[in-house]
Amino acid sequence: MGEIITFYSYKGGTGRTMALANVGWILASAGKKVLLVDWDLEAPGLHRYLHPFLLDKELVASRGIIDVVMDFSIQAMTPSSGGEGSDWYKKYADVLRCALSLNWSEFGDGRLDLLPAGQQTATYATRVNSFSWDNFYERLGGGTFLEAVKASMKEEYDYVLVDSRTGVSDTSGICTVQLPDKVVICFTLNRQSIQGAAAVAESIVQARAKESKLPRLQIFPVPTRVERAEHVRLEAARIAAQDLFSNFLGDWDDSRRKEYWRDVEVFYQPYYAYEEVPATFGEERAEIGSMLYSMERLTADLTGVSGG
Repeated sequence: MGEIITFYSYKGGTGRTMALANVGWILASAGKKVLLVDWDLEAPGLHRYLHPFLLDKELVASRGIIDVVMDFSIQAMTPSSGGEGSDWYKKYADVLRCALSLNWSEFGDGRLDLLPAGQQTATYATRVNSFSWDNFYERLGGGTFLEAVKASMKEEYDYVLVDSRTGVSDTSGICTVQLPDKVVICFTLNRQSIQGAAAVAESIVQARAKESKLPRLQIFPVPTRVERAEHVRLEAARIAAQDLFSNFLGDWDDSRRKEYWRDVEVFYQPYYAYEEVPATFGEERAEIGSMLYSMERLTADLTGVSGG
C-alpha cells in the first residue's frame, strides 16, 4: 500500500510545486512508482515541470481531478438504472483513467505519472468555479468517493505527491486533512509566512485529530527561497521558525532536529526563477547548499529513499 504526501504553502511563491516535482523525480529515479497530482485547481502548473516529457504538453486533451469529481457528481445525481450496486462509484474513482505517464525511459523500474488538475480547454475555469464542494460533500457523498480515490491511488503507486492550493479553502482541506499520510509545509523565512504556515500546521493537526478513522499526521516544515545575505536576520528567522514548528517533528531528539533543519533548507537560486526545470537537469551533482542536495535530503527525510 502506497503513501500520500501533500505539499502545501500558506502563501504563494515558495517553490512548493518545484519541490514536489523534484521529490517525485528523485523517487522515480530510485525505482519507485510515483503519481504527481495537481490539486491546485485554481492555478494549475505542475505540468510545466514535466513539459518536455508529456505527449499532450498543454493538457488540452487530458482529463484530471475536476473532471473526475464532476463525472462522479453527475452520476450521483442521475437516477440509478438498477443495474449498479452500492459500490457503483468505485469505477469513477479509478485514477488510472486520467493518469499520464512521462515519456522518459531512464527511470528503469521506476515510473512517474501525472494526474492533472483537469482538461485545459476554454471551459476549464468555468468548471472549476461553478463546482460546489459543499454540495459534493453534503448531498452526493463526496467524502466516501474521495476515500475511494485515495484507495485507488495508494493501491497503484508507492508514493502519491499532491500539490495543494495555497491558503485556506475547501480543496486545500481535502489535500491536507483527508487524503495525506504526511504534509510538507513550504514557507519563506519572513514573519508572515512563518506564522501563517505554523498556524495552518496546527489547524491541520487539530482537524485530523477529529477524524477518528484516520491515523496521526506527520508535518514536515521546509524553509524555501532562503537568502544567504543579512546573516543576523537570517539566523533570527531560523530560530523563530524552528521554535514555532518544534511540536511538529514528532519524537525526534535534538541531534535529529538540528540535522533536519540544517539539510532541508532550500536556498534561493536565480536560475530556477526563470524556468521550470527539475534540479536533476539543472545541476550535475548534489553539492551541499545546492537545490539538488536539498531535494535529495527532503526526499530521504520524507520517505527514507536516498537520491544520487
